[in-house]
Parts: sequence; structure tokens; C-alpha cells
Amino acid sequence: MTSTNSHSHSISKLFNTSDENLSLELLSTCKIHNLPPEELYFKWESFILNNSIDKNLNVSNLRNFKLQLRSEAAQSTPVKNHSLNLKKRVNQQSTPLKSTQSNQSPLTPSNHSNDSTPKPTHNHFALRKNPDLIVNTFNGHLNLAPKYSGLEPRVNLMSAVSLNKFKYRYMFEKLSERSAVLDERIDYFANRVKDLFKGEPNFEIGDPSIVNMSQRICIGRICKESDITKLSDDSVILETSKTLGSGARIPLRFSNECKVRGVPKGSKGIRLFPGRIIGVLGSNRGAGYFGVEEIFTMPPLSAVKTHSTELLEMQHSTDSLGSSPMSVMVATGPFTIDNNLNYEPFDALMSQVEKRQPDVLVLLGPFIDSNHPMIQAGQIDLLPEDLFRMRIGNRLTRALEVAAGCTAVLIPSVRDLITPYVVYPQNSLPRNNLGLPPKQRCKCVTNPASFHVNEVLFGISNVDNLMHLRNQEFFKTLKEADQEDDAVQDSNPRDNMMSLCRDIIDQQSYYPMFPPPKEMSHELNLDVSHLELASFPNGKTGEEDEEKYA
Repeated sequence: MTSTNSHSHSISKLFNTSDENLSLELLSTCKIHNLPPEELYFKWESFILNNSIDKNLNVSNLRNFKLQLRSEAAQSTPVKNHSLNLKKRVNQQSTPLKSTQSNQSPLTPSNHSNDSTPKPTHNHFALRKNPDLIVNTFNGHLNLAPKYSGLEPRVNLMSAVSLNKFKYRYMFEKLSERSAVLDERIDYFANRVKDLFKGEPNFEIGDPSIVNMSQRICIGRICKESDITKLSDDSVILETSKTLGSGARIPLRFSNECKVRGVPKGSKGIRLFPGRIIGVLGSNRGAGYFGVEEIFTMPPLSAVKTHSTELLEMQHSTDSLGSSPMSVMVATGPFTIDNNLNYEPFDALMSQVEKRQPDVLVLLGPFIDSNHPMIQAGQIDLLPEDLFRMRIGNRLTRALEVAAGCTAVLIPSVRDLITPYVVYPQNSLPRNNLGLPPKQRCKCVTNPASFHVNEVLFGISNVDNLMHLRNQEFFKTLKEADQEDDAVQDSNPRDNMMSLCRDIIDQQSYYPMFPPPKEMSHELNLDVSHLELASFPNGKTGEEDEEKYA
């Protein structure tokens, strides 16, 4: 008892704390690791010195300190099982005390590497073939943007949507809300078509489920018969909204002379997928289906415009680009390899940022991937926020200190463990305890994200929507109705990737498919009642509507 009281008194004096709970934790740590209070205090001094943290003892610092002591104990104990362990992998490089392996003092900072700079491991990432290899180049005849070495950002970033709308509560939706959102999409496009034909005599949008021998235009959503079937000539169904057709569904049958309007010349048909909203011209003659004579795509959004005076200011002012091009780097996660969580690829990326110094750096998650094999196996002893701060937040901060004119944009993924929002559309990453650079230099935006960099509108969705569309699409071969000289033209209309991107733009949504493919739904976690947040922005937001970035 006397020894315990003596140790308790020594701990309170050495650590200068009157908090009884912290003193008891330190006393327990002394017993667990068989350390006298003086040696524990030496280790604490080394910990705060080498990790550049506040020397005042608090619950957070004490927790990290205890994790480090456990890591040292694990490394000094021989084990037969050499399986991967996150604490051993991560803390092995963040542990400041190497006195057992070095003749230097435990207080010497050079005894360890920086906690956010991983050492090359025997996973061979550092030995990869052809590092920094350029795989492909588009528009190679253009000169690269020169490195910008200024101390202040020279481009302006502004959100094109209201970010506050993404702070919704999910898992509280009602079936009626889901139905209403889906109906609103159809009605929106129906109104766009009405505006297009405004002034035409006797123009109206009809109900395809009503028997009528005369031709009429109908607007609806493509559906399929069941989740286990795919679209084909005999299984395409058109669903109307409650306003246009009481929500009825009716099969479509394409005539031999059926044509398509609004596609690029040379397309020779149209891609159909569940959720696509189209217009059809035809009739229902009482046979239980709607006979289609013509299909047409939806009217496009108007182009985003910037006033010439504002454009000249952005491009040629000495306070902005100064007549030089801007540079944007984009990278997507996960930023580490499968057999460790050292984030060596992310460190290599940050080295390129420091070297090239772009104007904008866009990073897409997942940052802490829930599908990582080590995380799924439970081989992790750190909180996801701590791992992010150690491996990503600190390293990104150092990179932006070197690239002083660069602004980072972070977009989350539904697979990220560092955010409570795991549905799509997804709110931005919470900034608390992530060790990110200041808000002026690092913007946390939503998924999907729509933002302006000067006059350029960026639209980014961190979901593999192209793969989902490719998996479910059905190409219907049709004759082309557009034969005018001013019809849409394309140099390569049968290019799959280009056609998929065009379909997304046509639907004016970052995820136009509904429902998602059953086998891929876990990659999306679609919140249907807030699907309007995945729609394209209709022009630039005014200053009075602009939301501050997170």
C-alpha cells in the first residue's frame, strides 16, 4: 500500500495533474508495463516531443500514449504467428521510442520517422515497376500548365448546390416520399418537353394506358418486369407519374418503322436502362400495350455561362491566372494497398503534389475503406479517425504547406469509415479530429459534388454509375429520325464510355438508374427520397444562395 501511495504521489508530481482519473490510469499503466513512474514520465516526454502534441495531459493524449506503449511491448515480444496487424504496422512507424534498437537517447527525434510518412515495406510497393509511368495522354499537343509557386491560391472555388440540403436524416423515409420523388422526376421532364413545344397548337402529353387510336406523346420511366430479368424487346415497360397517367405501367412494343430522335448521328439506336426517362410517340389500340412509332430523348440543360468581364478577370488578371492555364489533379481511393495500412501510394501522390503544385487537388474516397481486408479481419487497434489523421490528414497538411497555392477538395465514399453518412446522396466528411488543413485550403464537399473552379463547372459522383448502367443497359436498334444538318453529331457515336456519359447527361442526374442492380446495391445504398440531390445543378448559384463549404 505504501509503494502504491508513493507511486501515486510521484505520478501527480511528475505529470503535474490533479485529475484523479488520469492519475489512476497512469498508475495502472505503470503496473501493466512494470515501469517506475520516472521511466514512464521519460517515455511521456519522448512521446510529446516526437509527435508535436500539447504537453498537457488529457484523455485523448493518454489514450494514444497507451497505444504506443502497447505497440512497443508487442514488438519486443517474440511471436510465432506473423499475420498482419494494424497496430504493429502503423504504430511501428509512429513509435518514437527506439532505445532498444539504437544507441541514441530516447528523446532524440531522429530515432523515428514522421508518423505520417510511411517507410517502404516488404510489400514491394516501393519496388513497383515503372513508377510515375504515364499510361495515356489526351490532347498531347497542348502544353502542360506551368508549376505555380505562389503563396496564395489563384482560383476561386464555389459550390453550385446548397450543401445544407445534404444534412438529412436517412432511414426515416416513407414509401409515399419515395413515390413522390420518382413522380417529380417524370413531371419535371414533362414540363421541359411542354416548354419546348410551347406555342404548338393542340399539344398535350397523354396517358399511354388509355385506349386511343390516334397518336399521342407520352413521358415515362423505363422499367423491367422483375429484378431477376434484364431488359429486352419484349420486356420494356413504361411507368407514368400520378399526374400524367395515375402511375400506370404499360408494356411497350416497337413498330418495324420505329425511329429515334435526339441521339448523335450514326448511333443507330438508343440505350435503354431501368430508370431512364424517355418520350414516346405512338398509340394504345387496346391490345394491352403501347405501340411506339418514335422515341425521343429529353431536352438538354442550357449551358453554364460566364459574363465576358468576369471571364477576363479570372483568366488574365495578375491576381488570378495571369493568362496561364490552371492545373487540376484528381485521384481516387483507396490510397493504400491490400496487405497493409501504411498508405504508401498516398504518400507518393503527395510527393507529386509537392513537385507539380497544382491549383486544385481533388481527392475521392474511400479514405478509410470498410472493404479493406485488414479492417474486415479486425486487425486494427486504432480508431478510423486516428488512422486518417495519422496517414492522410497530416500528410496532406504538409503537402499543402509546400504547394502553398493549391486548394484540396475531399469527396467521401459510402465505404468510408470516417463519416456517419453511408447513403447516396452523401453529406460531406466531418472535419472534427481528422487533422485536415484549414477550411480555406481544404474543402470537404458532398457526394455527388457540383462546384465551380473559376468559370469551369465540375460534376463528380463517387459511385461507379457507368458500370451499373453498363450492367443493365439494353441497346435498341432503331432508325434515326434526325436527318437535319444541325442534328447532334459525334465523331465516334458507338464508343461505349462516351455513350454512357451522354446518357447520364441526358438524364441530368448523377445516378439516373432506378432501381439499382440488386447485386450492386450494397455499393450505393441509394436513398430514393432524397434522390433530387443527385440532380445536375441548373446553372450557377447566386451569391445569396451560395452555401459555405464544410
